[in-house]
Formats: sequence, C-alpha cells, structure tokens
Amino acid sequence: MGDGVAMIDSADFASRKRRMAARRRRILACDECSANDPGITAAVAGYGSVVSPVALVGQAPAPKCVGARPFTEGSGKLIDAALEAVDLSPDRVFITNAVHCHLPDHRPPTAREIATHLPHLRDELDIVSPSLVIGLGKHAEKALRSIYPGAVELRWPFTTPSARQAQRLEAAGAPLLLFAPHPNRIRQWEPANKPMYVRRLASALAWAWRCCAP
Repeated sequence: MGDGVAMIDSADFASRKRRMAARRRRILACDECSANDPGITAAVAGYGSVVSPVALVGQAPAPKCVGARPFTEGSGKLIDAALEAVDLSPDRVFITNAVHCHLPDHRPPTAREIATHLPHLRDELDIVSPSLVIGLGKHAEKALRSIYPGAVELRWPFTTPSARQAQRLEAAGAPLLLFAPHPNRIRQWEPANKPMYVRRLASALAWAWRCCAP
C-alpha cells in the first residue's frame, strides 16, 4: 500500500507536520489533569502519519507506552497483528488516545480527564483528517462522539460500508466512526476472539486505505 505522501500537496504536508509537532509539545508538557507522576510517568502524544486515512484512538497510555508510542506491547500486539495482516507499519497510520497522560495504576480515565484532553485529541484528528476513526473501548467512544456529533457510525464487527454510507462520508465532511472493543478486553477476557478481532480490524484498515488514502 502506498504511503499517501506523494499524493498530497507538499505545502499541506509540511503544515500538518508543523502543527502536529506543536501539538505534541503541548501534550508532553501537560500539567492540566494531574495524572502524571513527575520522574515516573509522562504523557504520550499521538504517533504515526499525518496523512493517514485512518486513525485509531484508545483509552490512555499503559506504562510501557511512556517514552514510546500508544499501544506498545501488551494489547498493542493485537493492533500490530492487524497492521501486519494488511502490510502496514504503525508509522503509516495514526494512533493516539482519548487521554494522553498515563493514569495511576492504569485505571480508567475520569470524565474530567477525558474533557481535559479533548482539545488535544480534536486537534490531532483535525490535522490528520482521517476518513475512518476507530475508537477502541468505551472511553474513546465517548470522546469521539463528543468531537463528531451526528457522524455516521459503522457497526462492529466491521463489514465494508455500503455505497450509501460512502456517499454520506463525502457529504458529511466528517469521518466515519467505528467503535470496537478495547484490545485489552479481548486479550484478557475473550482470548478465543483474538483471531476474529484481528481479522475484522485488519479489514477496516484495508478498506480505509483502499477507499480513502490520498
């Protein structure tokens, strides 16, 4: 699959890179939600291509993601397997979280923390401008519905969108949304569903690249 860069205006690409770098600096300097423990944990900004047709949004970074990228090891292995199945590397899609700060004891984010980080997530997605956003888990779902009220939502398990849904995507000016279970839930509580989960996620990634890559 092509990387999409050659098909986009070079000035637009450079602008996106600059904007993402500025947003990354703001995320890494976050002191708004008091979730980080200085010297022990840190914020994790979104990672990947600023021209990707698809974005994956998780809940919050796990300890192993700090200093790396969202979905490093652990439940990220299912994401990596789906990417590998369609010959994509993590740096060719965009991967981020609803809350960018590592949370104590890897607990779920609060409503206040999601609201605090919403401007970061909104700006990251505005820069990338994906055609498909995959929310992983209920907290990502909540954040994305706040950013894209009224957007067309695809059903999980993923099936190829109809021509009518694709037309609505072009008309809406907003991405299609797909809400999937968080991979950690599959890994820990539904291990028998791992192959199906990876297969369906890979299908969604492949469709976005086939349909919507620049």
